[in-house]
Amino acid sequence: SRLPSARIRVRRPGGPRRGVQTSPPRARASGFPAAMGQCGMPCQSQAGLAAGELDVQPLDVRKRDAAPGLRLESDGSAKWSLRGDGDDQGGETPSTGLGSGQAISNWNLSTPGAESSMTDFGRAGEDDPAVEDSLDASPSSDPVVRRARDLLTQLRVCEAAEALEREGDADDSCDGRALRSELQFHLEQLHWALEKLSHHPGMQALNAELPAADAGCLSQPLLGVSVPPRPLTPKEAEALPKPPAKRDVMEVKIELDDEGRAVDVVLEFLPNGTISGQWLAKDLPIPLPYILCMIQEVDLAAELLPFVVSAGLVNQFSPNEADRLVRVASRPPIPFVAGFEAVAQRLGFDLLDTPWKGLCLVECGPSWTAKGGEGGSWRGCPRPEPFNSSFKQVDVKSIAALGRPGGESGELTTVVVSVTVDAKLPRSLLPQWLVSWLAKTIGRIIYQRALEHVAKFDATEHGKRFRNHSTSLYSDLHERIKEFVDAEKLASMGRGREAEPQPSQPP
Repeated sequence: SRLPSARIRVRRPGGPRRGVQTSPPRARASGFPAAMGQCGMPCQSQAGLAAGELDVQPLDVRKRDAAPGLRLESDGSAKWSLRGDGDDQGGETPSTGLGSGQAISNWNLSTPGAESSMTDFGRAGEDDPAVEDSLDASPSSDPVVRRARDLLTQLRVCEAAEALEREGDADDSCDGRALRSELQFHLEQLHWALEKLSHHPGMQALNAELPAADAGCLSQPLLGVSVPPRPLTPKEAEALPKPPAKRDVMEVKIELDDEGRAVDVVLEFLPNGTISGQWLAKDLPIPLPYILCMIQEVDLAAELLPFVVSAGLVNQFSPNEADRLVRVASRPPIPFVAGFEAVAQRLGFDLLDTPWKGLCLVECGPSWTAKGGEGGSWRGCPRPEPFNSSFKQVDVKSIAALGRPGGESGELTTVVVSVTVDAKLPRSLLPQWLVSWLAKTIGRIIYQRALEHVAKFDATEHGKRFRNHSTSLYSDLHERIKEFVDAEKLASMGRGREAEPQPSQPP
């Protein structure tokens, strides 16, 4: 068996920036040599990894000296050396802090198909140097696995699972087993997200408009994971157990503009300290592809979200580009609170071809294990150090959102959101008037900034990244949404013709 080859390129913009420490940060990586992250790779000079390249060749574990720079030992560990062009003379790069022959710990060389990723360099946000990685796994020889992996890359997780499940023999390969495990993780996150959305009153109202064929469809579990095939209808929701009569619930109506657009928010403060929220925004004049770009480009969050002081990517998992670990730090005006920091696992799902009829965003808090060092790790990614030690660490229990395109050409978007977080704040610090003011202020600012972005989208940084994205993520989803809108228009026309009274036939 063989491990994938990879080339990791690390580049630093020339010259120090204001407010950024000039000493090089500690670089961490996860996945393919695991100790690459645990050792830290501290750079000792402005040379070193600046514009450097680290080449790791495919490793044949059957050979003792398998590849230049990598040596397999009899105890199953590996010895390695790092080479790059960090200095003018080239050759071995001592500034990485990992000398020739240093052991790689916790790297299971017998696991083929293992993929790697680069995690954050120091803090997420503007303090980071520019990081670029290119980690392409060796393509599988099994066409079924290749097809399922391509679907996963396109966020079509359910279709990928169906493709892999139809061909049971594909699971026998190492690539098939690894992909099956990855798909099961995605399906488990999708399961609880759709469970939350199916109980959303706004989602039930939208589902009441579905044709009878869609409302009654059923599905079998995918790869052993049961995924709700559709939202609950209002009639089904009435049969659910009623919530307790005594609840700490408040409602906030956010007036977005003078044209009657508003968002009705329902917040519940639970006894365990968590806050649950639900809201529905119908027919926002913002195309769904633009909303996706605004969400995906997390390092630009401060352009849209108020009170954000830092936002960035912690880790990008492969091959699904929406599978990422993100961090947002904010400083809202709450008395006696320095700020908030949240690190969340984010996933995206294309459900346009299902009765959900939209794109689903899922966020959850990572369950840090003790294996990644002092702070733990999540899916092989070390836990980042706090952005600010005085900020409260928000526990993102769950965020589930569904965006559904609408309008004649997809120019409108309906958004359904259900969120549960633990802000680590006592209820006494969140009086009704403060929560209401914050919800209205944040909602209006986000909406107005989003409208301003849409009006001049091509000239914004979001627009530039949307056009010049390194992959086909945006273009593929844009085409998928266009096809969905066209199909919905045809289906609506067909239902309209069926509803027309038929002329009576003469006897």
